[in-house]
Amino acid sequence: MRQEQSSVHPNMPQDKPLLQLQNVGIKIGEQQLLADGQLEVYQGECVALLGPSGEGKSTLLKAIAHLLPLETTPSTKEAHALWPRFGLNRGHGNGHDSASSTQKAQPFFKVSGEMRFAQHDLNTLSAKQWQQIRGVQLGFMMQNAAENFDERKSVISHFIEAVHAHDPKVPVSTIEDEAIKLLYRMQLAYPERILHQYSYEFSQGMCQRLALALTLILRPQLILADEFTSALDLYTRLEVLRLIKELQQELGFALFFITHYPQEASFMANRIYSLHHGKLSVSCKSSLALGQEHQGLAPQNQEERR
Repeated sequence: MRQEQSSVHPNMPQDKPLLQLQNVGIKIGEQQLLADGQLEVYQGECVALLGPSGEGKSTLLKAIAHLLPLETTPSTKEAHALWPRFGLNRGHGNGHDSASSTQKAQPFFKVSGEMRFAQHDLNTLSAKQWQQIRGVQLGFMMQNAAENFDERKSVISHFIEAVHAHDPKVPVSTIEDEAIKLLYRMQLAYPERILHQYSYEFSQGMCQRLALALTLILRPQLILADEFTSALDLYTRLEVLRLIKELQQELGFALFFITHYPQEASFMANRIYSLHHGKLSVSCKSSLALGQEHQGLAPQNQEERR
């Protein structure tokens, strides 16, 4: 639902990046996951990040959102508290894309360089400013959509909690009306009934649509998405991709997403970055079209098939 612009998020000039990384480095212990990373995402743009498993793609997303436990960050406890809310309490796969696996070996990361969102230095924001940004201006879509939900709570409860975490004065009836509109946009039938059901009653594809609606309820300007289609079958994946593309054109949010599928990146993204051996680089867009053979939607490496 539409919120007033916060003090940490003024209207962005269209000629300046909404998100900008300059000379960003990420280390865990003595291992360099990223060195001198440069990246830009503009308002309304879709940018993809490709790379093999274990290269640190998910770690980069968490670093942008200030959700990594850092050696020198006083808000580490706050970051840990937020992990379950954004599905970060479980690792996905092996390697450094898994927060849990790295935490056992070495719990602290070191992040260097400049990260700016909406013209603000993300390295210097206070805990209060981060509360204004996370969820409201900076949204999340995680790999396993079901992890966005508590199975003990109804769907509408999640929408109410998300809105009231930032503005407790919003009437529940207003939240419910907006949630129903969003579920219609997700092409879900009987949204009034869905709101009073529970996540365990739905398929992965339906949970992904619900997670997208939950992300959009606060109208973020940028959504960070971590392999948000990897758990879906091919047909459902195509449906979700087309839906997100339509919503992005309609609502104007920017999307920075991780994927293992080159053709998915080509269909969705204005620009594609790759992360390999700690180097972040811009890749040329492929000429592949989404409607071609199924292998175009296969992961980059055969061993990454799920």
